[in-house]
Amino acid sequence: MVEESEVEEQPSKEPVKAVGVDLGITRLATLSDGRYLENPRPLERSLERIRLLQRRLSRKKFLSNNWLKARRKLAKQYEHVKNLRRDLFFKLGVLLSQKYDVLVLEDLNVQGLIQKGVTRTRRMRLYDSSFSELRRCLEWVFLKRGKTVLAVSAYNTSRECFLCGGINQSLTLEDRIFHCPHCGFTFD
Repeated sequence: MVEESEVEEQPSKEPVKAVGVDLGITRLATLSDGRYLENPRPLERSLERIRLLQRRLSRKKFLSNNWLKARRKLAKQYEHVKNLRRDLFFKLGVLLSQKYDVLVLEDLNVQGLIQKGVTRTRRMRLYDSSFSELRRCLEWVFLKRGKTVLAVSAYNTSRECFLCGGINQSLTLEDRIFHCPHCGFTFD
């Protein structure tokens, strides 16, 4: 009598494709493979219209019918900006989830960045970038597709070379080009 030993066949695992995302103000997202997404800044683009609507609202008598109409128009404009931003974030999430299995994001503390005495323009751009909304949308899309999102500490993520792990201590927020002093890698 011959015994057959059962050997479970393991399905061949495809290599996991992972990408790191560095969030920023000028470029909304810079991927570790070199691609990037410019920040369309929907609030900044709509600011003239918002200011006009706010001026019109301030000229109306408080709680009059015309004041209520003006307030609705202003709220509708803010809603439009929010929808533009959310649409961009979901489209980015779908695009990334089609190509990658794992997404690694930096865990930014935007309130901490804002309280560090940054200029009014930079503060407005930080709010306009809406990093927490971007993270929430990306996590939702990836989890919906059964993929993984990891959050890493934001400490030195923009200064660390993703090829060798070396850290460029001289890099500041104003520097646009990353140059690794250890391996010589340059990244815009």
